[in-house]
Amino acid sequence: MVNVLRTVHNHNIIDLLEIYHIFVDELEESGKFDIRFDKIDAIDSQEIANFVKETDLFVPKDVWTFWEEGLMSISFTEEKNKFAAGTDFLPFKYVKRDTGMLREMAENYDDEEDQEEMELRRLHMYGIPLTFEEPCLILDAQSERQENGIYRIVYDGSPLKDAIAPDFTTFWEHWLAAGCFIKGNFETYWQVVHEFVTLQIPHKDNLWLQYWDKQYRTQYAH
Repeated sequence: MVNVLRTVHNHNIIDLLEIYHIFVDELEESGKFDIRFDKIDAIDSQEIANFVKETDLFVPKDVWTFWEEGLMSISFTEEKNKFAAGTDFLPFKYVKRDTGMLREMAENYDDEEDQEEMELRRLHMYGIPLTFEEPCLILDAQSERQENGIYRIVYDGSPLKDAIAPDFTTFWEHWLAAGCFIKGNFETYWQVVHEFVTLQIPHKDNLWLQYWDKQYRTQYAH
C-alpha cells in the first residue's frame, strides 16, 4: 500500500514534471545551450510494487508517481563558466541494482559506531539511490520515519549527513527554482538561465542552495 505524502506542497509531482518539461523546451528553443537528452522510461505500477515488496522499503506516493511517469532527462555544461545543470536520475533498473549495492555496503560496518556512522549505515540500509553521479541523491525509505527525506551520499562512505529536503516533492520544487543546477558556480549559471525559470523561490529560502552553502561553504542562498 502506498501512503499519502506527509507534507503539504504548493505543487504536486505531476505539476513539477510539467514545469520541468516546459523549462527544457524553452532551453532548447533558445539555442543557448548544448543539451544532451536521455529518455527515462515510465515504469508499470506492478513492477514498483514488486520492488517495494522485495526490499521491504517505503516508497512515498510522489516517488512512485515519478517512476510511473518517466522523464526526458537532460544535461548541459559550460566549461568556461564552470557549471553543470540538468538531471541525472537513474532508470528504474539501475535503481533496483544500486539499492542492492547499498544493502551490501551496510553489512560492512562494525558494531562500534559513532552517531555519524550509525546514520550513514542507516542510509545504506534503508536508502534508495535516485541519481548516477556521486554524490548521488538518496531517498530515505525507512518506513518508520516521520519524514522520508532526500540526502546525498558518496559510496566510499564519506558522510554527507544533512538532509537536503524533507521529501521528494519539496526537493523538486527547490531544485527547479534553482534552474536544475547540479554543480559549479551557481551565480554565473543563474545569470544565463534565470529568464527560463518560472518557479520562483527566493534564493535565501531555497533548500537546495542552502544545502550547497552548508555543505560546500558557498554563499548562494542570499
